[in-house]
Amino acid sequence: MNFSWKNTPASIRTAMVSAILGFVVRCSSTTTSSRNGRLTECSYFDGGAAFFGVVAIITGLVGCVVAFKRTDDKTLMLVISIVSVGVGVLHVLRGVGTVGGACN
Repeated sequence: MNFSWKNTPASIRTAMVSAILGFVVRCSSTTTSSRNGRLTECSYFDGGAAFFGVVAIITGLVGCVVAFKRTDDKTLMLVISIVSVGVGVLHVLRGVGTVGGACN
């Protein structure tokens, strides 16, 4: 199996780029509230991770469908699409503060 960027479907390329950009682009907001010097509430959101995570999930799922129609490099394209979806889920969880973030 040889990987070729130009022969990779656009949906899978978009999924890969979005999965990578989710680690790089940050647009985060943290809101905290404390009482008597103790942290009582904390809210965190990273719009960059959430946005690129959603894009990676959607285009990765489209990529899975496209990969099934391929004949020469079906397995490689399917693996790349599934990994992109998984990384997209991680980014969404990071974006809403469930994984990582200032409140954890």
